[in-house]
Amino acid sequence: MGRPICACNKNSVVEMKPVQNGVCVIDKHYDNGSILVRDGDLWGCEVCGTEMIMGFGKQYLSKEDKLVNLREHGIRIFDMGE
Repeated sequence: MGRPICACNKNSVVEMKPVQNGVCVIDKHYDNGSILVRDGDLWGCEVCGTEMIMGFGKQYLSKEDKLVNLREHGIRIFDMGE
C-alpha cells in the first residue's frame, strides 16, 4: 500500500506521513445501527495538518460494550458520525 497524497499544494506532491498506528474508529452505519469498532492507521499532512485514517483490518475489534475499555487504555477513538 502506498502513502496517501494530500492535495493542499497544487505545485508539488505532498506525501502524508504516519501519525499513529492502531487508532479506533466507531462505525455506526453497519450491522443495523449497532456500534462496532474498527482499527486503522492515522496519516497526516505536515503542510496543512489534514488527517485521514486508512488501512482498516478485515474484522471489527469489538462491540459497543468494550468501548469504555479502549478509552481507559488511552486509545484514540474517532467517531464516523450519524
